Amino acid sequence: LAHLPRGVVGAAVAHLGLGLTVLGLAAMSQARTDIVAVQPGQEVDFGGYRWTLDAVSEAPGPNYSARIATISVREGGRLVTALHPAERRFAQGAQTTQETAIHTNLLVDLYAVLGDTAPGGVVLRLHVNPLAPFLWLGALVMALGGGLSLSDRRLRVGAPRRAHPAAGRR
Repeated sequence: LAHLPRGVVGAAVAHLGLGLTVLGLAAMSQARTDIVAVQPGQEVDFGGYRWTLDAVSEAPGPNYSARIATISVREGGRLVTALHPAERRFAQGAQTTQETAIHTNLLVDLYAVLGDTAPGGVVLRLHVNPLAPFLWLGALVMALGGGLSLSDRRLRVGAPRRAHPAAGRR
């Protein structure tokens, strides 16, 4: 690799990035979504993970009141993450927003969205998106490959120099 021109290496790196992006897009066909009504302490097996609603609490904000869920996500008994989706209610304008909780690593994105109240609990929308980070990683690798290609001195095009008129001619 060291003996190859940077333009060639950059093109190869950019194509590797394109491959990562295509792999991420293909894996998105395996994305899963579920809507579940759960009570505190209840577990849900979904997408290869065990999701547990640990608690739902109220918390004041600077200009809103929030209902916040605490969700433990486990894989094979090992804690992967704790998610904290929230619902914010703004007094001004009587507006409500949902704050999505997201956990990402190189292989998967996990999302939880807090929904309406349910008898004794809440409604959660759960998402598992395998290889979704490859979409971003692929774009980054493509940009790096493009930058590497542009740094190849052989491919630089210089601006043409102005011809100076000969002495005595105008």
